[in-house]
Amino acid sequence: MRHKFPACIQRHTGKIIIFSIVLIIALFAYKTVYLPYSISFGGQVLPIIQISTNESSTLRAEFGQLGDYFGGLLNPIFGFASFLALLATILYQSTELKLSRNELELTRKEIANSSFALNAQNKAIELQSFEQTFFAWLSTYRDLINTISTTTPPQNRIVGKEALYNLLQHSLSDYAIFSSMCVRDNNNFGQQKLANEFNNSYRSTFYNHSSYKKVEIIATDFQGNVAGHIHKQWSYLYYQNEYQLDSLFRTGYKLISWIDGLPEERLTKEQKWLYVSIFRSQLSWVEMVFFYYNGLAGTGEKFKALIEKYALFDNLTFDSDIGIKVLHLYFDRNSYYKPSAFNSDRARNIL
Repeated sequence: MRHKFPACIQRHTGKIIIFSIVLIIALFAYKTVYLPYSISFGGQVLPIIQISTNESSTLRAEFGQLGDYFGGLLNPIFGFASFLALLATILYQSTELKLSRNELELTRKEIANSSFALNAQNKAIELQSFEQTFFAWLSTYRDLINTISTTTPPQNRIVGKEALYNLLQHSLSDYAIFSSMCVRDNNNFGQQKLANEFNNSYRSTFYNHSSYKKVEIIATDFQGNVAGHIHKQWSYLYYQNEYQLDSLFRTGYKLISWIDGLPEERLTKEQKWLYVSIFRSQLSWVEMVFFYYNGLAGTGEKFKALIEKYALFDNLTFDSDIGIKVLHLYFDRNSYYKPSAFNSDRARNIL
């Protein structure tokens, strides 16, 4: 494992190198210049002060020899020392640059970490703001459900989901559908089924069936007629109660449309699916039935696309209600829901 020196030692590495070089040069000069010089002149530091004034010629010769000696010896030393000093300067600058790069890298990482933390904090704030709006919207939707009521006298007034179920039973129960198919005239497809396609014994048996079974039997022969008739019955129910149903449908549509329309940097596809699923999980069966009928009407065309995209009817069962069962089997396929409306796995794969 490579040993790392403390930062304070790393920061002064260049200075330590220069000091070491100077010390080496001084020792080298002492051994190569001073010691030979002392030995050559009898161990005296300044032997020339002992020279007699009468020996001037000899003095000049010795000074010349001394100059040549020092020049020849010191010039290579100082040249080499200059090279070492230049090398030390380069090493020192390289060390300083490396430290500067390290500090800049640390600064850059710190800024990046701060930026990442700030982005994460902003996303958390945005998600919190979204959830506050989302759950407030859900609360508004629940309040709208509780404003729906039947037209019974005030003392017997029915509100909320029970009122929705009451409205559904009044116009779209199996008995209401069968009765409305068979009470008009002999040209009606319900009457035709009873009068023209069964003998007396079977007709007697037919009347022993429940209204649910009667509608189911008639629908096997008059598929489009029965589906169209049920669709008309829904239209009648809606226009009779539009004043309290329209806001319910608009609120459900706007809520899912708002979630779906958010950019992905604010809400990912997985998050959009999650929040729509939360809304879907709070829908009762009767609420889904009302959304089901509305999506097949012209007023719910835009909502229908979102229902298919997010499988809003994933929990809807058909066998318990003959109206939605007949539409599910026999309604015009070009206008009916795509399979993804009833299957969350299929819808998620498409999404």
